[in-house]
Amino acid sequence: MPKIPYPDASIEESEWIVKLRDDRRGLLGNLFRMLAHNPEGSYVVSHVGAFLRTGTKLDRRLRELAILAVGKVNGCEYEWSHHVYRARSVGVSNETMLAIGRGDADALEGIDKAIVQYSLQISESSRVDDAVLSTLQEHLSLHQIIDLAITVGYYNMTARVLVPFQVDLDEGVTPLQVGEV
Repeated sequence: MPKIPYPDASIEESEWIVKLRDDRRGLLGNLFRMLAHNPEGSYVVSHVGAFLRTGTKLDRRLRELAILAVGKVNGCEYEWSHHVYRARSVGVSNETMLAIGRGDADALEGIDKAIVQYSLQISESSRVDDAVLSTLQEHLSLHQIIDLAITVGYYNMTARVLVPFQVDLDEGVTPLQVGEV
């Protein structure tokens, strides 16, 4: 049960929320239901999320590593629970997810390690070690590095809504504690 209520049905009929529901094929998950207290803001936030799902040049597998790391830092069960399945579907192993859940980027190698280190460091302090950035530059284009920065920023932003307001998991999502797979 969330700490603040979802908006009543009347707000879900606002012009912005109707557009948002249309853009999302009729689906309005609990994050966007909560954000609907600010219909225009909810609509704008959804477009950044849509870009990250379909417009980014960052590999989907790497994106999921970053999202799980952000969920770990923020203790965000919503992000973790929603993205364990997605990460698995793009080839992320249980061992890798467990390492992320422990915050143990050193258990990973190469670009996976750098993605998780970057995501953990940025989420914790808004800073990144030069060695991590150098590794990212060896493996990714500058465009992809900026896509990574936008991804980490977006999921940190959504965690700032999901965690304090205790937004419910969407229907059909298996609840997991951060770190569980």
